[in-house]
Amino acid sequence: MLSLKNMTTLQQQGLWLWDVFYYLAATWIVYRLVKAAMAAWSRDSTTPLKGPASRSILFGMYRYLNFSVDSAAMYEQWANEYGPAYKVPGGFGSYKIMIVDPKANAHFYSRETFGYVQTELSRIFIENLVSNSNKLFTGYSVC
Repeated sequence: MLSLKNMTTLQQQGLWLWDVFYYLAATWIVYRLVKAAMAAWSRDSTTPLKGPASRSILFGMYRYLNFSVDSAAMYEQWANEYGPAYKVPGGFGSYKIMIVDPKANAHFYSRETFGYVQTELSRIFIENLVSNSNKLFTGYSVC
């Protein structure tokens, strides 16, 4: 809190309360302009998806889903209401895309390569796991 002593110190330094207000207002305006320009510049041309309305700005639908008795039934209800692809509000204004159609999932994962990166070590591990599974469950090798 500004006391009279601090206020006179600010006045002696040449900083008035209005100057601070103007600097903060100008900073906020520049921030909003840059944010709007970035949003317009990086706007994706995707299909807008429908989905349930957010219950909270902070938690989205996560808290509601966490305290529900059967969250899987809620996802099925939303799939019947909004279609095979819909968005679920998350925390802090984020969204999670839900795809419940098997063909749409296959199409999405056949084209999406960023989230699924298979290293050489994981490929070898999976290959050994699958090839040794007959030996593991039956006690002898088929090959």
